[in-house]
Amino acid sequence: MESYIIPIFLFLLISMILSSLRDHPNAYFFRFLRLVSTVTGILFYTFWLCRDLIVPFNDNLTEVKIINKLPQPLDFYMIQVQRNTGLNSSKSARPVYRQKHTGRIRPEHYRPEYLALDKDPEFWLAAYRGKKELVYFTQQLAQPTEKSKTIEVDNYFVQSRKLSKIANDVLEDHRKDIISHVVWITLSILLIFINLTLAYQKK
Repeated sequence: MESYIIPIFLFLLISMILSSLRDHPNAYFFRFLRLVSTVTGILFYTFWLCRDLIVPFNDNLTEVKIINKLPQPLDFYMIQVQRNTGLNSSKSARPVYRQKHTGRIRPEHYRPEYLALDKDPEFWLAAYRGKKELVYFTQQLAQPTEKSKTIEVDNYFVQSRKLSKIANDVLEDHRKDIISHVVWITLSILLIFINLTLAYQKK
């Protein structure tokens, strides 16, 4: 969905600029275009904000329950590893990493995540104390018939320095992307508000 953020912003901006051409022969169409872009933006960002609150209904998903047994809250991330092991894949092809921010989990609390592990059963679990201090990292592998998995984090443990460095780089890039997305989303929401205000004034 991230790939739609900038196109939607440009759609909102262009339609707002065109709708300001009141004397243009296509002024009515430009106002309709502004309405379409505004509704599209509202629907897109409503789904964007609510998608993490919706539990997916899919028989192929595995529930991964993370329990924080440590005496302080930690910020957890999960990284799915896609190894590209198909017939047409090259041995030198790099894995694809898909990260998911589970969030902060308080001591003696848990949080479930739902991952599609039927084709790519490997995932990594990383936990941070603060923003950048990696205090826990493990490489996990789900069994083909496993529909639920529980991971208890009860010590500060980094299983692999090499893989944890890769995970840290992946998550750092992810954080930079989030900052960029926040800027574009904020500008898009501002344009939606302006378009709604202009539409109301017209009425």
